[in-house]
Amino acid sequence: QMVATASIGNALIAYDGRRISELVSFPKPWYRAAVVRRLFFGDKYMQPREVNVGKEVAREEKRGRTKIVVGVRWKELDVKVQMGNTMGSTVWNVSNGECRIRLEMSSEREMSGDGMLALDVCRLSAVGGAIGGDISLKKLMIKCRHTNSPKEAPTNRIRIEVKEIVARLEWMSRIIVLAEATLPSISFCDLWDSKKVDNQVKEAVMSINGSLNWKTLQLVITNSTVGDIDKCFYKISSFFKDQLRSSKIMWETAIAETSREFGKEGRGQKEQEEEQHGVGIGYWQSLLDQMINIQHGGLLPFPVGDGSTYLRAGVHVCGDAFSMVLMNGEMGSTSWALFHFHHPSLLYSTHCCLKFRGQGDEKELVRHVMQRAIIALGKSGEKSDKQAVVMRVQSKGVGMSSSNTTREMLDSLIADALKGGKGSEKSSLDLFQFPSLEAVYQSDQEEETVVYEDDEEEKPREVKSTFTCQFYGVVSIQTELNAQLGFLPDLVNSYKKKESAAKNELKTETNGVTSTDERVHKCIEWDVEPRIGFIDKFRWEPPVIDEVLKKLQIFDHRSTIPKVLQRSLMDSLDNASALILKQLLKFAAENKPLISKYHP
Repeated sequence: QMVATASIGNALIAYDGRRISELVSFPKPWYRAAVVRRLFFGDKYMQPREVNVGKEVAREEKRGRTKIVVGVRWKELDVKVQMGNTMGSTVWNVSNGECRIRLEMSSEREMSGDGMLALDVCRLSAVGGAIGGDISLKKLMIKCRHTNSPKEAPTNRIRIEVKEIVARLEWMSRIIVLAEATLPSISFCDLWDSKKVDNQVKEAVMSINGSLNWKTLQLVITNSTVGDIDKCFYKISSFFKDQLRSSKIMWETAIAETSREFGKEGRGQKEQEEEQHGVGIGYWQSLLDQMINIQHGGLLPFPVGDGSTYLRAGVHVCGDAFSMVLMNGEMGSTSWALFHFHHPSLLYSTHCCLKFRGQGDEKELVRHVMQRAIIALGKSGEKSDKQAVVMRVQSKGVGMSSSNTTREMLDSLIADALKGGKGSEKSSLDLFQFPSLEAVYQSDQEEETVVYEDDEEEKPREVKSTFTCQFYGVVSIQTELNAQLGFLPDLVNSYKKKESAAKNELKTETNGVTSTDERVHKCIEWDVEPRIGFIDKFRWEPPVIDEVLKKLQIFDHRSTIPKVLQRSLMDSLDNASALILKQLLKFAAENKPLISKYHP
């Protein structure tokens, strides 16, 4: 057992980030795995002792356990890093922090550990580089736990809680994101399970579940936000990749890596092909293959009969209030659209499995992915005619600038607009008012696992979807329908053009490949029939839903709306879930049991 604690008053760390390669390569000459094993388990566990049993010689290994507890507490910590032209001068300030880590290991490859990080005040700021801004957090709490055993599947849990987050992100001295959240929390866990019927395994499931909650959330973006954020990630990743590439570790292992290039070439090409799918369900094939290999290793049993192996993911997002601003141009614009929601929630789930399609000689094995999203406004069981509002806001004065603080800008763009304007500086106009509602979108996709070379042309995959929405009140719209509703489609189109131009520019720099959606989208069921009325109630003959959607430049709504939901929401969440599952499956495969408990 080893216990280490440290208490620090004030600490200052200054470093040049352009020399990270030296810092990374520093511990390499002294690190040896054998030394670590001797330190924690001792010499007597290094060499198993041979024992004669009749005519056979057995190797007797002594068992041992090690427990490590590390605790650090500090009052004030300042870290100053020079990040060159990427982030300039970066300062990280932490006040009243505490970190605790507990780790237990055994000579039988069993490991369990948990950690806790608590920070009273944390702030990260960057000035003088292409990426700038600041992020401040209050009362940050992170708790995580991991268990791993040679006879059980690894489990992971993490929870993050914050009292308040205020963020401001800049790209080339232009503000591209403003955000503020109170009482946000994130939790994540994975689960390995199997279900039996009549003492026979019918389902083997590996699932991940995540949740995101908050009290109030405010977000402000511009028409160049999406493209500029992609550029920020590319700039940061390029900076660290360049530093690691030049480190001594990379130079020392260059010969060994070169000898394995031919073996990695095929695997790298396969991963690149999976990434190029980008849409659809092509990347689930490799995950199902990994899952089957794990079942062969014994972490999960194989279902019998008509049973199936499932990969599942679930996400629950909810909050008390959510406000989002779309600026009509840059952050200093004098007009914008404001979306304000009360008690919004999203429940997303995806299921992936292999199943048989058809009967008799036409029976074939296909990959089946089912996705489902439930979008709701208002508390459960509560009905109200104004749970969400879409507003057009215009400022008669000069717009916001970088000299204003983040809170001042958020109050001016959101709080003052919701109050109806501050004096005569702003004019707010409600375009839509939505009641409590519940919308359900579900899609099913199937893809053949075997593609025959004699097929003349590959059939495009089909996305069969259903969309239903139940409104618990009247959807109110602006009386001046023709004069005001044209603002929203023009604003959305400007965002699309900026995003498309930024993506093309970034792909040109990175030599990326453009992925296209060649799937055929079919809406099998459509049930959206809201009651429509006017906000001021001066007119008594409101238009039907088809006429309102045409004013918003949504002409074939039964096809367009499900397609937009699938591409923008479902595919994004599906891709993120697949990436997380891929890493967890990879980790589980590396720690497969020595002896399977499901196979003799």
